[in-house]
Formats: sequence, C-alpha cells, structure tokens
Amino acid sequence: MIESLGKLAFEQLKKGNLIFYESDLTGCDIDIRLASVYSGVFTEVFKEERGLYQDEVFCFIHLSVQEFVAALHVHQTFINTGVNLLSEEQTTSQRSGSAQTQFYQTAVDQALQSPNGHLDLFLRFLLGLSLPTNHRLLQGLMKQTGSSSETNQKTVEYIKKKINDKLSVEKSINLFHCLNELEDGSLVDQIQQYLKDGSLYTDVPSPAQWSALVFMLLSSDKDLDEFDLNKYFPTEVALLNLLPVVKASNKAVLPVYDLSERGFEGLSSVLRSQSSSLRHLDLSIKDLEDSGLKILSDGLRSPDCKLETLRLSICNLSERSCEGLSSVLRSQYSSLTHLDLSNNDLKDSGLKILSDGLRSPDCKLETLRLSGCLITEEGCSSLVSALKSNPSHLRLLDLSYNHPGASGQELSALVEDPHWTEDGYEDSYEEGYEDGDEDGNENSYDDGEEDSYEDGEEDGEEDGEEDGYEDGEEEVRKTVTKMVMKTVTKMVMKTVMMTVRKMVMMTVRKTVMKMVTKKVRKTVTKMPPKTVTKAAPLQQLMSYDQRS
Repeated sequence: MIESLGKLAFEQLKKGNLIFYESDLTGCDIDIRLASVYSGVFTEVFKEERGLYQDEVFCFIHLSVQEFVAALHVHQTFINTGVNLLSEEQTTSQRSGSAQTQFYQTAVDQALQSPNGHLDLFLRFLLGLSLPTNHRLLQGLMKQTGSSSETNQKTVEYIKKKINDKLSVEKSINLFHCLNELEDGSLVDQIQQYLKDGSLYTDVPSPAQWSALVFMLLSSDKDLDEFDLNKYFPTEVALLNLLPVVKASNKAVLPVYDLSERGFEGLSSVLRSQSSSLRHLDLSIKDLEDSGLKILSDGLRSPDCKLETLRLSICNLSERSCEGLSSVLRSQYSSLTHLDLSNNDLKDSGLKILSDGLRSPDCKLETLRLSGCLITEEGCSSLVSALKSNPSHLRLLDLSYNHPGASGQELSALVEDPHWTEDGYEDSYEEGYEDGDEDGNENSYDDGEEDSYEDGEEDGEEDGEEDGYEDGEEEVRKTVTKMVMKTVTKMVMKTVMMTVRKMVMMTVRKTVMKMVTKKVRKTVTKMPPKTVTKAAPLQQLMSYDQRS
C-alpha cells in the first residue's frame, strides 16, 4: 500500500496536482473500497471529500505528506531496481562517475528548473533519505547499499556549484536547506568566520557567500527583529544581496550612501511584497534626494505595504519630495503612522503640499517630526488649517528649530484639544523664545512693562488705602518694574544663547559629517586591502555616530 501511495503521490506531484479522482487511484492500483483493511494507515494520510459537482475527490492530509511519500517512492525505486524515475529516459547512465551521483544531481536540476518551486521540499526529503542513518530506518522497504559518503560529498559539491550561479533567493535558500539535510554547514561556517574577523570589509563575497549570509540571518529570530546594515558592509551591493533579510525583518536600519535607482527599486519591491514583514524603516542621514523618494513612494502606496514608521532625517530632500509623501498620506492603503522628515529643506512650499495629505480622511499619521525644515509662519498656517480639518489621528508634532510665528500659538492651542496628548506639540516656544523673530524681544519687554506697571499701580493703591502712604506708590512701581525687566532680560538672553548654540552645532555637525563621510568612503574604496582593514573601525565608528 505504501508503494502504491508513493506512486500516486509522485505522479500527481509532477503534474502539480494536489487533488485527484478515483480514476487516478485506480491507475496506481489503489482500491478505495478496500481502504479500511489497512487499519487506518490509509485514512490517516489520505482523505476523501466532495467536489464542486459532488464527485468524489481525494488528497493527502498535507502537502508535505505527499512530498515525502513521493520522495520515498522515487528513492525506493532507484535503490531496489536501479531505475531513475527523474530521468526522461529512466536510465542510470554514468553522467558523473556513478549512477547514484547522477540520480541526485538530476533531482537537484529538476528542482531548480521548477517554475513554482513545487519540487523544493521533495528534493530535501530525497537527499535526507540518502543518509546511511535513514537507510537503516527504512531497511524493511529498501535494499542495503552500504555507505554513500562519497556520493553525498559529490552531491554537496554539486549543490555548492549551483549556489554560485545566479539563482533566485528562494532557490538558493532551498539549496542551503538541502546542504543541511546532507549535514554540511561549511558555507555557513565560512561566512560566520568572515563576520568574526571583518573580512566583509576587505573581500568581496561570492554569490554563494551572500546566499549563506542570507540563510544564516533568516534562521535567526534575533537578527530579524531589527536588521542593521551597519553590522555588515553598508553598500548598495550588500543591500541588494540582503533584501530578503530586509523583507523578513520587523525593523531595518539601512545607512547606504549614494543609493542608485536600482537600490530604490529593490526597496520599493520589498514594500510592495505581500509576504513582507517590514514595519519600521530607517533611511536617515543619506543622500536619498527627490528622485529616490519618488520611487520609494510607489511602494508605500501599494495595497500590500504594511510599513508603519519611516525615518528620513537629514536625507537632502527638498519640497519636491513632499508631493510623493503627500500622495502616500492620501492613499487609503497606507499604514504609515510615524513620519520623521527632520533636517531637510522642505520649506513652506513643501509643508503646504504635505498639508494636503494631512487633510485627507485616509491619513493615519500619528507622529510628524519636522524639526529644522526651514518652516516659517506661512507654512505653519497651512498646517494649522489641515490639523483643524482632520485632527483625529495626529498625536505628536515636532516643529523645533523652525520659525512658526503667530501660527505657533494656534498650534499650541491645539494641544488643549481632547484629541491631542500633552506632548502633542513641540516647538521653540518650549525654550521661551521664537528663533528669528525680531519682534520677540520687543514684545517681551512691552508685555513686561505693561504688566509690571499695572501690578505696581494695584499694589500701590492697596498700600495707599491700607497704610495711607501715597508717596510709596511711585517707589513700589519703580522697584517692581526694575525687577521684572531684569528677570525678563536675563531669561531672554539665556534662551537666545542656548537656541543659537544648538542651531549652530546642528548645522556644523550636518555639514561636517556629510563631507567627512563622502571623503572617507572614497578613500576606503581606493585603498588596498590591508589599508582598508585598518580603516574599517573608523567607518564603523562613523556609522555608529550617525545612527545616534
């Protein structure tokens, strides 16, 4: 019965059939009416259902059961009769030195040629059955052929050769699973040693080594929680080879400079993938520019995109970038809830475009950071209008190091709205001074004088009524006015100095880091391997500083 089920499983697997009819069973010498004779073995791996037209249809209880039984049938037939069911001629000609070597290599080739990967798991089961330990377990079904360690080693080398070819990610990963079945982990051990001694910074990994790194990272739950390209080599080549890891990660930090259109297309494909697990993407401190963000926005608008957080701080973006982002915010498919655009030259025109997206009822944004984006009162007025029309989602707004003017007061008033939390508005008013407002200093003095004079008059009148000393009114007024003006002056000067210092430090740091980074990367690229090894720690230190 096992042999008949194996024949059925293999023939239907080759056709890509998961459901079959009674005629298919009859062709493999299976009588469904006698199934109960086999004490439940048949019904435990097989089940009967009613089809669309009430015809009896059959299938294995799980696809993996069909794949394993098919692999057992093919392996059993070859060991017992020498017939290779995987070969079109069904012969055992000596293609690579032995019939067994040809048999397993044919299985590898057919699995790689499969357009939908329907033979991937079948191949892994088949190679697992080749181990001597499994031969002993199946000795009741197959003849004993002795040790096959030499055949297995040739199969391992053949698989490694195939991994070096330009294969899809899925096929490469499946071949690594095949190596695991054959108990060979040499490629993974090699890449682990590369990571340990830092050779990835000096030697260009082969396609097989990149595939080994992908396989190793995909097997690690810790690396998939947050994937940081800084741990490896932050280049476009590394990013393109490790895109499967990005797609499987919850969060990805990708410090890649001078990313080309090909790199953006790769990231966009990850965002559009239905199987992507990516929820948080950090592309800060890079020269993305407007053209790159336009490609990225296409992926963000995809119905399959599940990204929630996007950081684009210090990315050399201009107001033109806001058009793509605004369309993303208006998309009903967008899941974006946190957006960081700090330290980009968006200006008022960019914020006006972005505000159109914030007005949309489909906008789900909860956090928006626009620190240091050269925004003035004109841009903030558009933001106020957008937030008043659609205040249901945004919870935190960062406008520090901008010049919101009078519109800043309106934004501050929104904090009191029940839809907003207490930290819903952050701007330079928290420092007690609006940067760049020439009237701010005068207004502070005027308000201070008026308040102090009024207080002085009230105090003087009260003193006069109570104590009868009318002359004391003028003296109290002068004293209070002097104290208030002195306190206000001290506070304003302190705030101005702190604010100016922060702005200067941020501007200098941004400019210097950008110049030094480009210079170091050009130098590292031109250096010979030994020199590059010494420069690698500096590159790592720079990457760490940029992340912080």
